[in-house]
Amino acid sequence: MKNFLHFAIGISLIISSAALLMFSIQPAYGEGERSIGNQAGSTPLNVLYINIDSINNNYLAYTDLAVSATNNLDSSMKAYQNAAADLQNRYAVLQQRVTIGSISAESAMKEEQAINDGLDKLRIHEAQLAVIESQAMAENDSISEIVALYFRKYAETHNVDYVLMYGTGMPIIYANQHLDVTDECVKELNAEYLVQHPDRIKAADKTGK
Repeated sequence: MKNFLHFAIGISLIISSAALLMFSIQPAYGEGERSIGNQAGSTPLNVLYINIDSINNNYLAYTDLAVSATNNLDSSMKAYQNAAADLQNRYAVLQQRVTIGSISAESAMKEEQAINDGLDKLRIHEAQLAVIESQAMAENDSISEIVALYFRKYAETHNVDYVLMYGTGMPIIYANQHLDVTDECVKELNAEYLVQHPDRIKAADKTGK
């Protein structure tokens, strides 16, 4: 279910490559302060970034969703595949028996009806699989909204102008490690998540995550 773990921040951070080239990283002005500036005389901007891959892999809300959604989908998918394979085999056997004349017309009609009934149940199962996927997507969207709200608050608290996303598939091809606040943010996000999910604390203690 990794497809469900695509981090989506609600605030649009569209910056063209040309705009990025106008900035040059400057030395920190003080402890914990990270700034970059464009041409001389312009107002410095406070820019930080988070590693999207690390958020997806370490934020407990996402990892728990991945486990639960995968388990639910896997079990349902196996049942679906087994039922589909059984119907396919029954139909192949029916065709063979009809061809060689080893089944009466009445029995063939009954078996065909049974196969059709099985197909109806299979369609219902397909709909259930779609519901499971839809629920997981909705939960993923809710988690992404929580993350987006967290970073809005984080930016306000730390007087940050931009929080960029850096990771696989992102347009940023290089990022200074001194601007990376991912670990700090993941810890805070997980702390909030564990407060809201106290049962998860025991599991976290056992796994160390």
